Amino acid sequence: ATPTLDRIRDSGTVHVAYREDSIPFSYLDGSKPVGYAIDICSRLIDSIKTSLKRPDLKVQYVPVTAATRMDVVASGKADLECGSTNNSRERREKVAFTIPHYITKGRMLVKTGSPIQQWEDLNGKTVVAA
Repeated sequence: ATPTLDRIRDSGTVHVAYREDSIPFSYLDGSKPVGYAIDICSRLIDSIKTSLKRPDLKVQYVPVTAATRMDVVASGKADLECGSTNNSRERREKVAFTIPHYITKGRMLVKTGSPIQQWEDLNGKTVVAA
């Protein structure tokens, strides 16, 4: 077992970090976290219950933001994060990642008729990304 699994087994609770506004990966449906990443984590939690022989394992959801999610997991306030976090070298120095379950690349969306047609057209312009 790992220190994280030991902590989960001993406490009887798995703490799951999630973002409230990362549609479709994790978001709130009323007061309940749902989404693609939450579904994957639910299956992982079922596996943890079996592995630790703890069918009574409780799940406590921990809301995080894009800015706080890494520190919450690295500090042990959450045992895992269910969301859309990019796997980068800098982040791997803080936390472990699973195998990729969603792969994408950067795209650009502009209004019809915009003079911006390729990345180079953004030179000198202010750009915002979510």
